[in-house]
Amino acid sequence: MDPRIVIMDEPTSMIDPLGKQFIFDILRKLKEAGDRTIIVVEHNIEQLAPLADQLALMRAGQILKVAPPDEFFADPDFLVEQGVYSPEVTLFTGWLRRQGRFPASAPLPRDLAGGVAAAQAALDMGGRA
Repeated sequence: MDPRIVIMDEPTSMIDPLGKQFIFDILRKLKEAGDRTIIVVEHNIEQLAPLADQLALMRAGQILKVAPPDEFFADPDFLVEQGVYSPEVTLFTGWLRRQGRFPASAPLPRDLAGGVAAAQAALDMGGRA
């Protein structure tokens, strides 16, 4: 069996942390292979966001937003209004932006490496965006 489209509905629900990491490692490998479409319904946005090419926000059976991750997370206030919380690193970098310590034109990072780079850039800027 080698399907071109794989759909997973909350694959990490009710699984211990090690099992969750194992599933996200599999998803990462499937993405790297790049030979199939993978649709994942998941609440663990912190680990899913760095893997996603597109994210969709659904609420009460309606699609409210579909966008690439940088665009999807660009308005964290809208997401919070919908009960969705961006990855912590994205929220932190958004805070840096509001403080004038992260450029408004730069996309908010979705993973730890991007967050570390953003924090370092903020320190290097000395408070100037």
